[in-house]
Amino acid sequence: MQQEKFTVIKSTPSFQSEIYVTERFIHRCVVFVIWQKINQESWTANLISRILSRGTKRFLRSYELSRYLYSLYGTYLDGSLTKWGSNLVYTVTIKSLKPENWKDTLIPSVDLALEMILNATWDHGLLFEPYFEEERKNMLTELKDLKNDRFRYAFEEFIQWMFSEEPFGLSILGTEGNINSIQNAEATNYYANNFLHQNRMLFFVDGGINNEYKNALNDYSAFSSNENSLNEPEQNYVPKTNVKRKTENDKIQQSWIFMGYRMRYDFDNELYPALLILNNLLGGHPNSILFRKIREEKGLCYFVNSSFPAGINSLIVTGGILWKNHRLFERMVEEEINYLSNHEVASDVLSISKDLTLSSLESVSDHPFQLISIRIESLLFHRIKNIDDFIQKIKKVSQLEVRMATNLLRLDSVYILKGIE
Repeated sequence: MQQEKFTVIKSTPSFQSEIYVTERFIHRCVVFVIWQKINQESWTANLISRILSRGTKRFLRSYELSRYLYSLYGTYLDGSLTKWGSNLVYTVTIKSLKPENWKDTLIPSVDLALEMILNATWDHGLLFEPYFEEERKNMLTELKDLKNDRFRYAFEEFIQWMFSEEPFGLSILGTEGNINSIQNAEATNYYANNFLHQNRMLFFVDGGINNEYKNALNDYSAFSSNENSLNEPEQNYVPKTNVKRKTENDKIQQSWIFMGYRMRYDFDNELYPALLILNNLLGGHPNSILFRKIREEKGLCYFVNSSFPAGINSLIVTGGILWKNHRLFERMVEEEINYLSNHEVASDVLSISKDLTLSSLESVSDHPFQLISIRIESLLFHRIKNIDDFIQKIKKVSQLEVRMATNLLRLDSVYILKGIE
């Protein structure tokens, strides 16, 4: 049986069209992707992405777009803007059932995906003013909600502080002042320069196909550049030798601590599989080392976990603690990491973490958009070239490789939002 994978249909200097051939899904998924480097106007990009999801020149009103989607066998549409490392990634996702005649939805779905980005709603040469003002208000509401959710607020403050010298540290939501200062004319100009004239665009189709289907896409497409020229891998960040610290006071019942570790590696480093397993070992599940040692055995925190943000050479340990325990919590995290860098972990604990990592990767093939997300990640960061090959690498990760991966970690930043005790 031929291995399922993404293959290029057609390439031009502006777009790349790829297709994943499979018969496993009852839906067809069309995803159109644009990415650009995060900059000081990322909140403007956020506002534009929200407006683009509301309608197009052909479907000015939301109800008109909804009615059209219903006519395409109940097709689902979504647009979103997210941070992937130092990149700002905007995706338009269209998911539809596969009718007996694939022509009924294929080309209309492709047209709509392109239209959602390239043919925004206009009003006298500007972005449609009612949508502009409504989405501005929605961003202000989201900002208010963020401030009321103290954990999310603390995490965002930590990210902006730790990565203050890097694009990843820039907020895509911005401040109240940033949001209110956006003018429609400026947003329209940003849209023209950064959405319409952005070369790093990818087009994906996911679903059961035949040769006629593929030929139709090939004849239809006007898409993308050579894969190797789409993006250069992120440059390695050199960790600081001194740990920086910041504490802020708040009227909350518990304190939040965030410990940010830099990793001395490039994204195509052979130890990347071991780093994923290390993240699960440390704080990726209820039986993880930090959870058992710090929470269960010592009772020093309400919870503890670790995370590995996409596209960033960093691992973050997060804990909910009493302020009086913050030094001991930090010391124990460091001790456990130092221990892992010099000793073998218990074989059953390593096996659990490896199985959880494998389970997460194996489930990717069950979801069209997860397959596409992995493909986007491979193009942005040159990481997972082939999911099946990567799964085999995970299975082969040794005790030595886990120790080597642990030795890549260097504590860089400690941020605490101090509560009232």
